[in-house]
Amino acid sequence: MVFRACAVSLLLLLAPVAGHAEQGAPDASVQTGPESRLNQLFTQLKAAKDEAEAQSLGAEIERLWSRSGSDTADLLLQRVTIAVAAGQQDVALDLLDSILALQPGWAEARNRRATLNFMRGDLDASMRDLALVLRDEPRQYAAWVGLGTIMLKIDNKKRALDAFERALAINPQLDSAKQAAEKLRKDLDGTPI
Repeated sequence: MVFRACAVSLLLLLAPVAGHAEQGAPDASVQTGPESRLNQLFTQLKAAKDEAEAQSLGAEIERLWSRSGSDTADLLLQRVTIAVAAGQQDVALDLLDSILALQPGWAEARNRRATLNFMRGDLDASMRDLALVLRDEPRQYAAWVGLGTIMLKIDNKKRALDAFERALAINPQLDSAKQAAEKLRKDLDGTPI
């Protein structure tokens, strides 16, 4: 029941499709610093000619997203990566909870916690975090892919396709999202979306 309420809340929050790739994107003409650089990178990412170029741009975007403005939070996020690699999911989750206590609006930390909760099988917690990630950073294409994956897991193919298409509108070179969207389009062919 809680999962369904989270899913409905997330879907209502993210309902409009038209112009979704630009939603929440600040006006680059009045910005300086990391946000301005992110806007430039997203423009380049959308126009990337191949997967290698997109991966390079994506790596730079992720590098910028991985900076919170707090040395402590940034260090803790590095430790999360180490804990996950070592299979210490409980430690990683505790670290992410600490990070979000320090930096509650940090979308990247919240996205990592959503991923970790998905890995742990806690879809409710993952959906709650994804809703906040996408509210704060609607260009977070990995979060859209995560949402699509959850929607597939609960057999909501229409919402899964929508999520994968939103990811592809931001990063057209995402091979896994392309394949998933193509398969879903075939599965839903003839079904009104």
